[in-house]
Amino acid sequence: MRHRRFNVRSEDVRTKRFNALKFDGCYDVREVDQFLDQAAAALEAYERGLREQAQLVRSHEVEAVKFTSRVYERGYSAQEVDVFLEQLAEALGSYETESGAEGLAQR
Repeated sequence: MRHRRFNVRSEDVRTKRFNALKFDGCYDVREVDQFLDQAAAALEAYERGLREQAQLVRSHEVEAVKFTSRVYERGYSAQEVDVFLEQLAEALGSYETESGAEGLAQR
């Protein structure tokens, strides 16, 4: 398998920091962190050539994920999270296509 450089790597997901805000338009911090932990594990599995373990989180799940909105409570900027999720979905989708896993994406 050839290895390409993707814009988002597992380490990027693990170290990503979002602005913590306290107004409408914020996502629950714990939910976002838990989801990104799973996504980082999936990306790392692809990076290590462990395709079966990469099935933890699929690109279509990243595109469809919904987080609890926080109003007047500390949360991550929804706009920042959404932009990062788009990049993450693209990276996972590229791995899925390269590994021939796109057929599994909708299972």
